[in-house]
Amino acid sequence: MRFVPHATVGFVIPTYNDRAHLETTLALLREQRLKEAVVVVVDDGSSDGTGEMLVQFPDVVTVTGIGNFWWSGAINAGALELADRGVETLIMWNDDNIAVSPTCLADMVAHVSKTQDCVSPVVLQEGTSGRTIVRHRGGETNWPGGGVSLREFGGEYVSSDDVDWVPWLPGNALGVSLRMFHEVGGVDDQRFPQYRGDADFTMRIVERGGRCAVLNWCWVENDAGRTGLFPSRRIGPRAFLRGLTSIRSSDQLSSTVAFVLRHAPSRALAVRCLLLYYMKYIYWCMKTWRPRSSS
Repeated sequence: MRFVPHATVGFVIPTYNDRAHLETTLALLREQRLKEAVVVVVDDGSSDGTGEMLVQFPDVVTVTGIGNFWWSGAINAGALELADRGVETLIMWNDDNIAVSPTCLADMVAHVSKTQDCVSPVVLQEGTSGRTIVRHRGGETNWPGGGVSLREFGGEYVSSDDVDWVPWLPGNALGVSLRMFHEVGGVDDQRFPQYRGDADFTMRIVERGGRCAVLNWCWVENDAGRTGLFPSRRIGPRAFLRGLTSIRSSDQLSSTVAFVLRHAPSRALAVRCLLLYYMKYIYWCMKTWRPRSSS
């Protein structure tokens, strides 16, 4: 794939202090069976040499932030850069995507162009003992049971020719028409700057009559090692509170409450969902206090 200044397909890649992964995924995109695309990297103030590295890629459009974009703001800034470059299909792409099936992107673009659906491949990750497992085949909802979750997490990947329609799609490798992106107002970077912006965005499209499609023959492998919290020590009061207040936390109270109140079918279900969610959060934190077995 050639990186060009004007094309009907545009990529937006948010990045922050992850030069090695970014170099890998840019090389990966060049190998894809897609003729050409505009590639926009939104570097949100990296201090690890990412900016200097990008100077060596004159065919990559660079947007620079100062640490205030986060994921949602970076996607919006990248989409704005694509507005006057002839782009019709926008692909949100993680900088730590490290492998992709050969025709994945061409098939995603073709599906968006034909149907105007939001579209995602199956996202894979390395599991235990080097085994590759499904990270998600889209997202699912269970408001009585605590809200949203990744669909089929942890299962074995089996390719098929089927298309699945799901309630929402994560943003690891998400395709959407640029027209639809602007019609729904982009990603809500005020309420969901770092987490849930992708779920909220795609659910708003579904509410307008759109669909979220998973192409089961397409896959992307994501290095999930940087994602989520994996505590190696007991969670004390300060860490407990940071989990509820930090913009870096997927359990942040303000964004979780805003998301549930916006999308839950009723206020009663919203209250139930939030109670269950934070009961699980408390339980998860308390589990770190269990005595560790000696080996």
